[in-house]
Amino acid sequence: MVWRKKVVFDLARMAPSTIDAWEYWSRKLLSPDRMRAEIVGIGTEILLGQIVNNNAQWMSERLAEIGVDVIHHQVVGDNHERITEAFLLAFSRSDVVICTGGLGPTQDDITRDALAVVMGAPMVRHPELEDLLREKFRSFGRREMPE
Repeated sequence: MVWRKKVVFDLARMAPSTIDAWEYWSRKLLSPDRMRAEIVGIGTEILLGQIVNNNAQWMSERLAEIGVDVIHHQVVGDNHERITEAFLLAFSRSDVVICTGGLGPTQDDITRDALAVVMGAPMVRHPELEDLLREKFRSFGRREMPE
């Protein structure tokens, strides 16, 4: 079961002190011409400092180039409940959510399961796509596709 938590922000405190809070938030929230994106990085290794999330930096630069405002970066460890909460929060405040990491062939890569819960969509295996991917891996010179 997914629990949605209500988050309340004090918008006056979050606005820069140099301008009126109403002016700031009306410009930020009422500009329909700008798409807002959030990047969710998934992986305990990022949180532990074992790797740097260079993907998020690269994605932010590319999105800025095409006029998309990246309003948040989130990083969450390999935990089903926390990944689910991260997606729920991201979907609540952004037009576009981009996920990086957490989709590899290891046992702790549970991102797709958490996303299926958030979207209310069952996981379905498509053998024809699996065959296509296995063939693609063979064409790269790899004998087996990681499971």
